[in-house]
Amino acid sequence: MFGSRKVVIYQRPSAGEVFGTLLTIFIVGAIVIGFAAWLSWWILVGFLGVGVAIGLVYALIVYIRALIHAIGNLGGYSPRSSSAVMCVIEKLFALNAMTAVEAFNANLSNAAGALTRSQSYRLISFRKWMWLIAALSMVVFGVLLIGAFIFLQFGAFLGLVAALVGIVVAICFLYFFVSLFYGLGYATMYFFGACRSELDFSGYTFTKYATFHDVGFCLATAFTSLGRTIAEFWRSTLDRARDNFNDGMSRPLYSLYRWLLLVSPAALVLWAGVWTLLGCIFLPILLFFMWLGLLLFTCVMKIFVH
Repeated sequence: MFGSRKVVIYQRPSAGEVFGTLLTIFIVGAIVIGFAAWLSWWILVGFLGVGVAIGLVYALIVYIRALIHAIGNLGGYSPRSSSAVMCVIEKLFALNAMTAVEAFNANLSNAAGALTRSQSYRLISFRKWMWLIAALSMVVFGVLLIGAFIFLQFGAFLGLVAALVGIVVAICFLYFFVSLFYGLGYATMYFFGACRSELDFSGYTFTKYATFHDVGFCLATAFTSLGRTIAEFWRSTLDRARDNFNDGMSRPLYSLYRWLLLVSPAALVLWAGVWTLLGCIFLPILLFFMWLGLLLFTCVMKIFVH
């Protein structure tokens, strides 16, 4: 009469419902923990990246300062060598040595300071790991910058040497081409000079009093003189080549005429070989036909004159 009252009867959950609830809580918790770990990882990566950037910037600033300081101190360095090229090499070596020592010591000092700063933070603090990685980066990047600068200098030096060698080789090829005409002129002059002075035609007695003994003697005399001709020709050519080489070595390194003299022996020897080959082919033929002509002439004289 005064109204009804709802009575709730408690029902114990079943095992399936309990398991489902626990599984839901586990999944949600795993998602939350995974998201937190993922977010923490990227935050850590960000702090580590900041630490690497700090180390790189510190190492770069330290190296630039050390390089400027080393350049300023280089004015008081006195090379031991008197050669201009060796002086430059010694100064570059001293510059790299002073820069490397100062930069490495400064990077170690900065790394020690970063380690000290990291000790003021807890192990799980992102800033602690940031300064730890910064300390490591200072040392690593410092060493890499030192090595990179030395490598760049070495590469530039090798490139300069390669360029100079290429220029010298090109000039030598050009001068060798020019020296071919130079060598041809001298080799021709020496060859005909040797033929004029050493080649013996005296045995070829084209007179009515010639004998068969003269015919046999002239051939031996002519071919013996041919050997002396070739020997004299090579002696003159090699003397000229040696004189040119010695003259070239006595001239300054930057003299263009020096390189012409130094490559001329190759052209002289080349043309000497050509003239020797031609001489050994055509001179015996000439001497033989002259001997044959003397033989026929002598026979005719014996038949018709005597």
